Amino acid sequence: MMRALKVLFLGLLVLALLNSPSTASTFSEADGWYTWRVDSPVNMGSSCCGNMSGELAIYVRSENGGPVRIRAYNTNCDKGPEENVTDLGTLSLAQSDALLLEIVQARNVDMDVREDALLWLVLTGSDETFEYVDRLLSSR
Repeated sequence: MMRALKVLFLGLLVLALLNSPSTASTFSEADGWYTWRVDSPVNMGSSCCGNMSGELAIYVRSENGGPVRIRAYNTNCDKGPEENVTDLGTLSLAQSDALLLEIVQARNVDMDVREDALLWLVLTGSDETFEYVDRLLSSR
């Protein structure tokens, strides 16, 4: 089962890469951390701070014009970066998905970062995510 999920995940990533723009423009303005909060529609299991359901804080580190790291924590955790952070506020699930999708599709972003973005995108379980995956699968 786990192997099948990994194959599906990698297949979706490859399809996303084939349909991708060259940059993640939201994160190209200034180096540093960006964060936003979003309500999670699904229970994402346990983390160091307990249950990952509820509001998530997503952090994206940008360097040299693009994302280089992504982290997500339950807002009850005090795990965010200690340096200055550009706070994008509380976003709707659709807005959060759009930011993560921007990273997934950016060709100038390292593959590991794109995979992390895709992971958080898929884990949200939103209708928009499933529509995106459906478009990817039906376009080939």
